[in-house]
This record gives sequence, structure tokens and C-alpha cells, in this order.
Amino acid sequence: MTVAAPRSAEEVSLDWLNETLGSLNSGHRITEFLLSSVGAAAGFLGDICRATLSWDGGDGVASVIIKFPTVRPENLETGRGLLAYEREAKF
Repeated sequence: MTVAAPRSAEEVSLDWLNETLGSLNSGHRITEFLLSSVGAAAGFLGDICRATLSWDGGDGVASVIIKFPTVRPENLETGRGLLAYEREAKF
């Protein structure tokens, strides 16, 4: 099953996290997650959140940072013009 990548923090789902990160913990699955904003006022070209993860079957990666292109149209155009998103994706 291929789950579409979220375009904002509101679109992050348990299915997407498991598909994307499930291999980090020997096949165990993420059972719950909590999103919190990181640097809400600081993101010029991107919006950043931390996903705190709970796994079945024990310990796993405690949290991950998820970054999205900004939703602010003027900043989005600046990021596209600078090829910032392409460079970051290739990194």
C-alpha cells in the first residue's frame, strides 16, 4: 500500500508514518504519535514539527522531525525560486 506523502502537519497519518518509518524498528509498528510545532515563528521557507512516536513491541526511535514547504504563498515562491526544496530533498 502506498500512502500519499502529507503536505502539512495536519495530513500526517499513522499509515504514512508506518510506511515511511516502520523499517527503523525491526518490523514493529507505530501505534500512536503526537505532533508538536518546532520554531513556529522561525520557519521562513518551511514549517517544522516533531512527531513523538509510540511503538508496539518495545522501544523504537522516540521522535522524528518532519519538515514541509511553507504554506505562506510569498515565502513558497521564494523557496521555489531559490530551488531550496529541491536541494533539501536531494540532501
